[in-house]
Amino acid sequence: MNISLSMGDFILHIEGMPKDNNYITYPWKLDAFKTRNYIIEDKECFLFKYEYKDYNLNDYIEVFIRYDGFCEYSLFENSQNYLWVKKDCEKKIILVFEISKDWKKCLVVADYTKTNGRYAFEYYARFFQNAVLKFYSIVFHGVLLEYDNKGIIITASSGTGKTTHARMWRDYERAIIINGDCSLCQKS
Repeated sequence: MNISLSMGDFILHIEGMPKDNNYITYPWKLDAFKTRNYIIEDKECFLFKYEYKDYNLNDYIEVFIRYDGFCEYSLFENSQNYLWVKKDCEKKIILVFEISKDWKKCLVVADYTKTNGRYAFEYYARFFQNAVLKFYSIVFHGVLLEYDNKGIIITASSGTGKTTHARMWRDYERAIIINGDCSLCQKS
């Protein structure tokens, strides 16, 4: 299964979804990609592809390891590309992604999640935030509002009341909530 999705100046191409995966669950952090489009040549393109193959972590240098309280994820590098490795709470590898140095291509090289590719695709949202940095763009964790023909992003730590605050803008100032979790901003 192949599909192209667009968001602003970016197109995401998904290729080689497993055959028994008859639908795509859009990653909630990539919510704005929900509009389907055909390829537009003047847009920046990212490729997300399933291409299972062997990998050897010994061929890479570890760049960082993060533990977010639930799982561990690591970035490894060699002269050609990066490997992004996600482990579960028992420190078993569940996903391995090969990412090009320009962050435009992401290959799923190992998927032990038994989700027919759905979890791997949903996890892509974590890479997208890194990929757009090279294109003078940034993804903020926050609520995006439109008020008086201007965009407002309310950003803060989880659980501090961003959504509550945004709803007050909606209810009392007639602001429009565009996205309740993440917003892509690009330097013009």
